[in-house]
Amino acid sequence: MARQAAHPTIIIPGIQGSMLQDYYPIDPVTTWSVMTVIESKVTALDFAKLALSDDAQTDRDPFVMTRPHQLLSIAYATLASGLQGRNLVPAYLFAYDWRYSNVRSAQDLVVFVDRLRAKTLANWDGRFDFACHSMGGLVFRRFLDEWKRLKGTEAPVGRVAFIATPHKGSLGAAEALISGESPILGGRKEMRKLARTFPGVYELLPLYGNGVMKVVKGGQEIDLFQEKNWQTNTVTPDANAGGYDIQQRHLTDAEQVLRTLPRPEDHGIAPQNMVVIYGAKPQSTLVEVQISNDRDQTYDFDGAKKGPGLGPGDDVVPVGSAKLPGVRAIEIKKEDLSYIWHPVQRAMVDSDLHAFLPAMDEVQTIVANFFDGQDGENLLPRDMRGQGRITIG
Repeated sequence: MARQAAHPTIIIPGIQGSMLQDYYPIDPVTTWSVMTVIESKVTALDFAKLALSDDAQTDRDPFVMTRPHQLLSIAYATLASGLQGRNLVPAYLFAYDWRYSNVRSAQDLVVFVDRLRAKTLANWDGRFDFACHSMGGLVFRRFLDEWKRLKGTEAPVGRVAFIATPHKGSLGAAEALISGESPILGGRKEMRKLARTFPGVYELLPLYGNGVMKVVKGGQEIDLFQEKNWQTNTVTPDANAGGYDIQQRHLTDAEQVLRTLPRPEDHGIAPQNMVVIYGAKPQSTLVEVQISNDRDQTYDFDGAKKGPGLGPGDDVVPVGSAKLPGVRAIEIKKEDLSYIWHPVQRAMVDSDLHAFLPAMDEVQTIVANFFDGQDGENLLPRDMRGQGRITIG
């Protein structure tokens, strides 16, 4: 049964989900977009336009001023259009600069939400529903603390849908920082150096002892937030490349952010007002990586363990990292791709389920149903019902 008064929705995309624009020139130049993603497969990335300063506080190039522009339509158009057309209730797109710390993005979200609250909508109680994809879910969780700190009250939140949020991190972030070949950065090798300047990537790393995934050396789990445990060639400054190396200060800052990340229920959001949507492709997602027991400390991503016994995933986020205790979790299987009629979209989702989960009609339907107050099997599209898709925690 639908609620009598619906809430406006705010969509928070994942890492690389917002276009970036350099507004230093008189005519602003787009520096990250769908075309950048496609062209960077065969052409060099523009490091000067994308790299952050060594302290990760601003653009590295003094002649670059970056701002978030809009969401990447290739991943979010279906979700956005579906929610924007729902019962004449607005859905707002929050674009943010995903290179920076989630703390900074959360502070920007506070300003964004504060502006939206000035709008006048019929029968509105002033709260918003949030659809959070991937890192967007971490931005949302930090937003809860930032709103309370800045406003002195709990954030105006109704219902929250977490779509493949890495609550316990992703080993794909480690692969992205070392080789750049992780789906988390689109498999582009050059991105590994840029990523080492991005706090947002460090804040996707799994904490030591997380219980879902680990890095092992000499039979013992090691802590990714200690510079000494990284592959030697990643922590050595490269004079020719301008010092694009993994640094302890970035690791320390990221660990602090993750260890203080609030639980939604600590801010009054009941489990029944949250839902998790996750991808479950067998043997698709990193759960254990071995490190060579020598001075080079080479990470063996090719021989890494994936899937069975430790849970499947969506190419980037293991199921155990996406789920939240006591919260309904809905599984999206690989075979659900058969419902996608467009062959190009099907190929994209199949190659990177994590990035394109929001583009699936099934996911948009689940989110819309949840925000409309549906529950149980009524959350699901009809062809997904009766298959045991919904679990708790």
